[in-house]
Amino acid sequence: MKRTLGLLLLSIVFLQGATGCNYSEDREVFKSTYMAPKSVYAVYRPSNETAWSYDIPPQHILVVERDTGEDGAEWATTSKSYATSLKWELYPISATESKLRNNHYSSAAIETGTVKLNGTPMIMGSTIGKPVDPASVPKERSIEEIEKDLPEPDALPEPTQEPAEEAAE
Repeated sequence: MKRTLGLLLLSIVFLQGATGCNYSEDREVFKSTYMAPKSVYAVYRPSNETAWSYDIPPQHILVVERDTGEDGAEWATTSKSYATSLKWELYPISATESKLRNNHYSSAAIETGTVKLNGTPMIMGSTIGKPVDPASVPKERSIEEIEKDLPEPDALPEPTQEPAEEAAE
């Protein structure tokens, strides 16, 4: 019985490492919509100094993950360590959520970034801004449509240069 249990535990640990399926308490997802546009922030405690902030565009999802820099599973660490870096990814709201990993997306991120932190206690939070009227947001247009609205090159005014004496005064 001990042998079977040991093999089962070993196979689960191996499967977790091989597939990359892990659970992270330090991974948060923020959704911004037209009715509730969000801003995300990270603040050091107790100094109240802002370490990082991001205004999420409406109809987008921001995934934020704090990393302590320690190798190994979070459940296996014995000491409480604080984040030394923060990684973020921006996805469209239509991004497909991964079926194998919680709070992960199978679509490609629009933007990504990493911020170095000083390894002290911090608080992560978000605020909700004023609603945005979806009708006021410009619709996506193709390059050809945009080029139609631009003036012809010969219709542009010639640049003027002032004499050097007048510019010096």
